[in-house]
Amino acid sequence: EVTAELIYDRLHVSPDAAALLLDRADVALVSDGTMATGLPDGTELTMWGLPCCVGNGAVRLADGGALAGSTITLADAFANTVEDFDAVRAIRAAESGRLSLGLSLTFGGWIAFDPRGRTLQRLSATHGGA
Repeated sequence: EVTAELIYDRLHVSPDAAALLLDRADVALVSDGTMATGLPDGTELTMWGLPCCVGNGAVRLADGGALAGSTITLADAFANTVEDFDAVRAIRAAESGRLSLGLSLTFGGWIAFDPRGRTLQRLSATHGGA
């Protein structure tokens, strides 16, 4: 079995491509949130030794504007999925086990969110999630 990872920040993958993936594959929503997550638009910082700027949920290289990452959280990824593909479709995918949310290995489990991105339940790796 293969599970596709989807960064659904509306920057990395178009809504049309995400819809196709959600309809045809098991999907784990993931984040590439960087140290810029939570910082306001216009913030300038250095990541990987390169000057970057935060804006519109993205972290872009100051020189040329290439995408260097995002500021998305897992709650944001789920909220975007619900908003763009409607709650029924997203929740149905989650209930069928085709849509899940990934977590960092430091937690060692899974976290469940409601359609508004609020935490519903935390599951440890030993309790049937990861």
